[in-house]
Amino acid sequence: TTTYLAYVNSYMYAVDQVNNVISGATAQTLLNDFLNNLIPSFGATLTVLDKDGNEKSAGDLDDGDVLIVTSVDGKFHTEYTLDLILDSTGEISKSGINLYPNPTDGRIQVSGLTPGGRIQVFNSMGAAIRDMNVSGTVEAVSLDDQPAGMYLILVSDTEKLIGRYKVIRR
Repeated sequence: TTTYLAYVNSYMYAVDQVNNVISGATAQTLLNDFLNNLIPSFGATLTVLDKDGNEKSAGDLDDGDVLIVTSVDGKFHTEYTLDLILDSTGEISKSGINLYPNPTDGRIQVSGLTPGGRIQVFNSMGAAIRDMNVSGTVEAVSLDDQPAGMYLILVSDTEKLIGRYKVIRR
């Protein structure tokens, strides 16, 4: 018999498949835009539920929303928590964070950091490949042992996500 899985990937958002968390959307992200930037497993259906367990069909995302992925045969369900960016922009210019060079041959410099913060790096499948504590205002992130492709870098201070950045490894 065929076994169908229930999961999502995304080129727009970081998808942590171990803890079932999707990061990178904002509280102003429209439901349809969010769903259109997810790549479900073969035939899977996607449903967003609000904090009370009611299905959402329109509007924007809210704190407490979850994504339910149901396999094509209905046997498997996976629930993803949405880790929303409460700041609506997440732009480099607003946060003072700079990443260079981009594209890179393996090493990225991240400047404008606050000591005590955190840098997380996810590959295109949503797997976390780096999780660093920030000790200075500039940190080096190595992608030397990673294949060419797109990576998502999340930068946070001690309290909240500051921004998300896409980096291309040649």
